[in-house]
Amino acid sequence: MPSRRVLRRMPDPTEVPGFPAWSSDGRTVVAGSSTGVVLYNPATGRETGRVKVPGANSSTPVNAVTAGREVMAFASQGQEVLLVDPATARVLRRIALPVPAPAAGISPDGRTLAADPRAR
Repeated sequence: MPSRRVLRRMPDPTEVPGFPAWSSDGRTVVAGSSTGVVLYNPATGRETGRVKVPGANSSTPVNAVTAGREVMAFASQGQEVLLVDPATARVLRRIALPVPAPAAGISPDGRTLAADPRAR
């Protein structure tokens, strides 16, 4: 049964947060910042890495979405999606979008990307 109590507070990476995501193995929390994404160890709350995301700035949130074993990161007004290894904070793949897409999702196997340029 859930306890509904706070287990740990992560440091606030920015004044413009995006949507956070858990890695599929539960060992990393990825949070958007004004320059990209910040990776945290949820057991300790410590930062484990940072990745710059194209299109990120102080008025454009960066979102993170679990994508198979990786995490997908994108600026809501950017035209590039990054697939990041949450264990190493390495960019594994860059995917160009034809138009900015503030909303995107990826299939469970990490092979198919869906983006919605109309979302706000």
